[in-house]
Amino acid sequence: MKKPFYKLKRFYIPCGLLIAFVIFISLAYRPLELIFWDKYYYEKENQIRKEISKLFWSNEEEFKKVFVEQNLNQELKLNQKELLNYMHNFKKDFKFMQILGLDNAYLVALKNKDVLFTLQMQNNLNYFYFISNNTDLKEINNYLNVVDEFLVFMSEIEKLPSKYNPGKIMFEFTFVNYNTLFFGFTLDINLMCSIPQKEQLLENMINSYKKMNLLYDINLKTEYQELYETIYGAKKPNRLINFAKGRLNACGR
Repeated sequence: MKKPFYKLKRFYIPCGLLIAFVIFISLAYRPLELIFWDKYYYEKENQIRKEISKLFWSNEEEFKKVFVEQNLNQELKLNQKELLNYMHNFKKDFKFMQILGLDNAYLVALKNKDVLFTLQMQNNLNYFYFISNNTDLKEINNYLNVVDEFLVFMSEIEKLPSKYNPGKIMFEFTFVNYNTLFFGFTLDINLMCSIPQKEQLLENMINSYKKMNLLYDINLKTEYQELYETIYGAKKPNRLINFAKGRLNACGR
């Protein structure tokens, strides 16, 4: 008697391989897509956003024209949604990238996605608060809500083993810059003082600097000297914290 077709090897082996392939794609697609983006598109996109940022300081009218024509506000919203999706799935994606040996490449790509978003957000705030004089806090409240998402994400980054300390330092540094934006995007003290989470933003900066120093002290200074100098430069690291404190003190006058 012949075996039923579903018991034949030529049936269940291909089916098993197909199922395994589908599972692999479902687990690998998002993080591999991010790594691919980082390798082939990040540098170009980052340079474009830097040029737009420079344009704001040199030619406001041209900056405004570019911002509107390229619909950069909508682009930022889409990138914000994408970045949050990566953050929400970080734990699962990172474990799978460890299995594939792509964990460091994934961390670098995610950090660069974070850096690009911060730069895009700076351009967005420049447009709404310097040029459009939008003082209803609608846009900034949207990004303040992202702070809470970043805090959850950073708690996952901090759980990584010590071998990932250089990457953890860079994430802390980009998080400092993210919080600093809200103190420096406007010269309008009244608008600055109306930001509801301004004290929390300062606390985030202080905590991140403490963690960066701790991570750096754990490692051999000679090994990560270049990284440390890139972050801190020739000036004291407290310069951003002191700047933010000065803005907060002005609110109490």
